[in-house]
Amino acid sequence: MATITRSTPNPKVTAAVNPIVKFFIRRGWGMVARRLMVLHWNGRKSGQAYSTPVSRYELDGRLFTQTRAGFRHNFVGGHPAELVVDGERRPVVGTLVDAPDLVAQRMRDVLAEMGPDQGSQALGVKIDGTPTIDDLTRYVTDEGVALLDFTAA
Repeated sequence: MATITRSTPNPKVTAAVNPIVKFFIRRGWGMVARRLMVLHWNGRKSGQAYSTPVSRYELDGRLFTQTRAGFRHNFVGGHPAELVVDGERRPVVGTLVDAPDLVAQRMRDVLAEMGPDQGSQALGVKIDGTPTIDDLTRYVTDEGVALLDFTAA
C-alpha cells in the first residue's frame, strides 16, 4: 500500500507568482509553458470572466487538467472556455470528470507516461511506494480530485 499526500504550494505564493506564470505561458516560454496552460472561462451563474494557470496533461491526444478547485463545477456537462497552450489561445469545451475510478486511472496513466518522480511532481503529490489503482482511488475520493477534459470547440 502506497502513501499519497498532497504537495501543493502555499496559496499566497501561488497568488503572487500567477501573473508571472501567465506571462510565460502566453509566450510559450520554457518548462512552465510545457507543464501548465491558462484556462479562461466565464462563470456559469455570474457570467464573470476568470483566468487561471492549470496543470497540463496530454495522453493519447487528450488534453486535460486535474483540480480540486471549486471552479470545476462550472464544467458539469461541458462548458465553453479557452486555453492558452504553447502561447496560442484556442477555444475548447471543458467537461468535468469526477468519477473517482476514472480520475485514478488517468493519474495512473500520467505516472506511467512520465515516470514516478516527474509524474508525481506534475500531479502535485508525494508518493511513498508504488501506488495501486485502489490507493489512487482512495486518494482521489479523500481529496476531492477531479479532471477537466478539453475538446476543441
